[in-house]
Amino acid sequence: MALPRQILVPTDFSETAALALDYAMELAAKVGAMVHVLHCYSFPILPVDAPYPYAADKLLKDMEAESLKKLAELVQEHGRLEVEVSVSARLGDARSGIQHTIEAVGADLVCMGTHGRRGLSHLLLGSVAEYTVRASNVPTLAVHAPPSIPARPE
Repeated sequence: MALPRQILVPTDFSETAALALDYAMELAAKVGAMVHVLHCYSFPILPVDAPYPYAADKLLKDMEAESLKKLAELVQEHGRLEVEVSVSARLGDARSGIQHTIEAVGADLVCMGTHGRRGLSHLLLGSVAEYTVRASNVPTLAVHAPPSIPARPE
């Protein structure tokens, strides 16, 4: 089995996602791989009668710009090693966005955080990490939060 050359790191900007990025950056530095950091965002659900301060297309452009700004800050904070990094933001569901990006960048490893949801919240919300492990045709490394970081109750 070959060492990874293209590592995809999906992020929701959580602490566990940051841990996964740190892990991916260290691995990439050791094996000479490139890291691709991805954030998927969704259009907010607004009531039909909500007052819109500006058009939906402007809102989407602003959401993408904000996502890219946060991605740049994240890479700046966690990119201390000499690793080539790219960032991208995609509108839509994280599950499909990750699968699309795996193919688009030719990722041969996905490194992502998992929140460790259990019970009803896992049943209702599912797990993007679990889905990716099951659906991906490339190895997926799920980085768990240490005990000091509680599981997200969402």
